[in-house]
Amino acid sequence: MTTSRMRSESTLSVDELADRLMRLGILPTQGTLGDAVLRDGIAAFQRSRGLDETGRVDAATKAALDEATYSFGDRPLYLTSPMLRGDDVAWLQLRLGSLGFNAGRVDGIFGAATQRALCEFQRNVDIIVDGVCARDTVAQLSRLSARMGDLSVVGLREREALLGRDTDLAGLTISVVAAEDDTGISGAIGAFLSTSAALVSVHNDLDWSILAAQTNEAGADVCLAVELVDEPILEIAYFGGEGFESQAGKSLAQALLRQLPHAPMWTEHAAVPKRLPILRETRCPTVRLRVGPLADIVEMQSMIVAAVARALSAWVEQPST
Repeated sequence: MTTSRMRSESTLSVDELADRLMRLGILPTQGTLGDAVLRDGIAAFQRSRGLDETGRVDAATKAALDEATYSFGDRPLYLTSPMLRGDDVAWLQLRLGSLGFNAGRVDGIFGAATQRALCEFQRNVDIIVDGVCARDTVAQLSRLSARMGDLSVVGLREREALLGRDTDLAGLTISVVAAEDDTGISGAIGAFLSTSAALVSVHNDLDWSILAAQTNEAGADVCLAVELVDEPILEIAYFGGEGFESQAGKSLAQALLRQLPHAPMWTEHAAVPKRLPILRETRCPTVRLRVGPLADIVEMQSMIVAAVARALSAWVEQPST
């Protein structure tokens, strides 16, 4: 096998990157791996993990590659700081959820909800209740999950929680975030929403994980992330993956799609499930609005701001539709 000379943008060498993609079955194990083949392999991996398809190894892609190295049972799983992340954690959450134990969203992050669900499961199958998923727990989960499907109970719990919530923007805590915003559109959205008596915070940072943490610290009820790009695109992403979709996020994404103007340059416009850091790491329903090109967005800013406000009002009134 001959590998590409393309430089990896992460701490992985090109050979290490190619090896990981081959182990995942994305790249062939034989033949020459040129730059184009490697880029296509990276894009295919990103697509499979719900990331933006760039063909480059950014921080989110590197983290996803690291998490993909773990299979269920490879290591003990427990609550620690920083929290454990990996495909094995996601498998645990999905299986607990399919058995009726609320482990939280299937996000591959072992947090307090996952620990509580794990302890409840251990108590129900009469094994040591220590909040650690090790040999005995792995065996019991593997045995029982073979009879179950791949649908977590968490989606149903989310819908039930939404039905009992207030149906007015007034008093709602809204987080508006953007990595880079030369147009000021995130501030304009925040200012417009503030006129409805909502409690609005606007955050800008190049690190989406920092923006997610700021949103969580603000105790937001909902988060709107805005990403402006140079390509003609209108894509609204909400959190979703194998066995789980955020129903609240999906309904907000669909409301935005209905309200936003469908400009001629947007040949494709869609609401799609993804596992981007801002969607995965926020505790509240979150959508990421990816829109461009930049020059057109500047001209359409007032229409976009008004459309966002209409969509949020419609979503608050009927969040589960």
